[in-house]
Amino acid sequence: MVTRHVHLEILTRLLALDRPIAELAEMARLLPWDSEVELAEVGREALVSILTRYRRGEISARDVEAWANLVEGREDLAFTRESAAIVHHLANPILDGALTEDSAAQLIERATAD
Repeated sequence: MVTRHVHLEILTRLLALDRPIAELAEMARLLPWDSEVELAEVGREALVSILTRYRRGEISARDVEAWANLVEGREDLAFTRESAAIVHHLANPILDGALTEDSAAQLIERATAD
């Protein structure tokens, strides 16, 4: 069983996408999907960071999709209505359209709108 501290550390790394996606997926497999509490939030900062890194060519659209699939629906992560919608969009390019530089810019605007 993973301690709460380790659980939070894995979620923090996942939100930051600070390691290769395959490594983060392995780490995430250690965590239960069900949770009574939300330990971290998929917020504006995480979304803008991921999308900006994509626009700079630091990560691929496939990486963004894989990341979104790793975070979407996790009960240990808090989502606003907008962050949940953006993550859903990123996780489902077949349904919502492929991620492009233009769509990434639009999603950044959505994420930062008040």
